[in-house]
Amino acid sequence: MGTRWAKLLINSGFNGLSAIFSATLGEIVQNKVSRRIFQKLLKECIDVAKKNDIKIENVQGLDIVKLLDYQTKIKETFSYVLIPIMVRKHKASKSSTCQDIEKGKKTEIEAINGVIALYGDKVGVDTPFNDRVISLVKELENQKIKQGMENLKLFEDLLNL
Repeated sequence: MGTRWAKLLINSGFNGLSAIFSATLGEIVQNKVSRRIFQKLLKECIDVAKKNDIKIENVQGLDIVKLLDYQTKIKETFSYVLIPIMVRKHKASKSSTCQDIEKGKKTEIEAINGVIALYGDKVGVDTPFNDRVISLVKELENQKIKQGMENLKLFEDLLNL
């Protein structure tokens, strides 16, 4: 279960955002606002896993929960700065969710961010960023919005910008 959640952690932060912004992982983490959204998605996953007594396993030998989880502003800043360094090997990647949207196919967003929202609901952990990603990807699937970095504005209320 911990290995599955390690993969879910990465995919929940990356897949939906890649589709919403039509961006690579590198493009997501280089932009200050989309990196903050990415960070919040990871934090929600970590919080939901903890509350469900799921230990997220290491990824490529790194205890990513220890590196990315935060309770203080200092640790949150450390996590934010660390993200581009941690993903640099995969910065050219574009998610399968993004590719599905580009091909006009339905995505597996419910099997990624939807799992976090569902597990969060079971234990009373709010997942507003995951909920927003699910909603926006469904809007993309139904061609109600278009992909692009202009979709950053669709997260402003969550980020209190």
